[in-house]
Amino acid sequence: MLLKRLCDLLETKIHNKEEHRNEHHRENEMKQDWMLAAAVLDRICAIVFTIIFGVGIVLFNVIFVIPK
Repeated sequence: MLLKRLCDLLETKIHNKEEHRNEHHRENEMKQDWMLAAAVLDRICAIVFTIIFGVGIVLFNVIFVIPK
């Protein structure tokens, strides 16, 4: 009876460790997915900023610098 209870306890402990490891793996995958999404969004924002800045410089030169 005692051996059976010890065996059940060890199985439960092993099961909990496997569950914890799987949960940790899922969290790491989710973290990597969010990091990729953030990198893509960062790249898009950098491109948009560059385009807007470039167009702004061109418009500034056309409106204020060239007519003089």
